[in-house]
Amino acid sequence: MSTTKINWSDLHDSILCSIKLDWKNGEVRFELETNEAYVQSSRKAVIIGKELTFFECPRKEPWGQSMYINEAKCHKIDSTGQSLYLTIEMQSGDLLKLEAKIISLEVEDEFD
Repeated sequence: MSTTKINWSDLHDSILCSIKLDWKNGEVRFELETNEAYVQSSRKAVIIGKELTFFECPRKEPWGQSMYINEAKCHKIDSTGQSLYLTIEMQSGDLLKLEAKIISLEVEDEFD
């Protein structure tokens, strides 16, 4: 795992390659290929949600087919900061949502 810093706004035009849900452990993993215009040092990133309490992943494609991320936002749900809420708007118009105690965004050299 690399220490390269990446921000949620850097995910614009990244490709969502896969989503892996580990129901037993309450974890979800999004594997991405980043856009070189935003992330220079690596082409792979991963979003990991741990202690998952909510996950919604429609694939209705109201704006047409696309595997690209338009926008990703992550914020605390309340002032206690006990849970985080992530939304990923795809360029297909689908809105992916998750709530978890821990949500991280990291750069990887390669996927598992």
